[in-house]
Amino acid sequence: MAKAGDPLPAGLAPRISEVVSGRVPGLALAVVDPDGIRWAGAIGDADISSGRSASPRMVCNWYSMTKIVTATAVLRLVERGALRLDDPAARYLPLSQGFAHLSAPSRSRSVIC
Repeated sequence: MAKAGDPLPAGLAPRISEVVSGRVPGLALAVVDPDGIRWAGAIGDADISSGRSASPRMVCNWYSMTKIVTATAVLRLVERGALRLDDPAARYLPLSQGFAHLSAPSRSRSVIC
C-alpha cells in the first residue's frame, strides 16, 4: 500500500472530484488501521481565496463527527465481541428503557444508523 503523502491512487482522484464537485473545495483523506496511517492524500484547495492546495497535513474543522466516532467505537466493540448489533439497546444503555416514549433505539444497530 502507498505511504502517507504519496499521490492519490490511480482512478481515485477523478472519482473524489466527481463526488465533491461544486460542493467541497478540498478534501484530505487517510486510510488508517490499528497500526497507524497506511495511506494519506488530498485533493483540491485548502484555501480557495489564496489557491493553497489541500494536503494530508492540513487542519480541518470536524462538524457532526460524533456520529462517525460513535459508529466507529460501536463497530470496534462488535469486532471484539463485546457488543452485538442485534441485542436490545437497553442492554448497553440501561437508561434508554425509561425513554421508550421518545422512540429510543430498540436495537444496538439503531444507535449507529
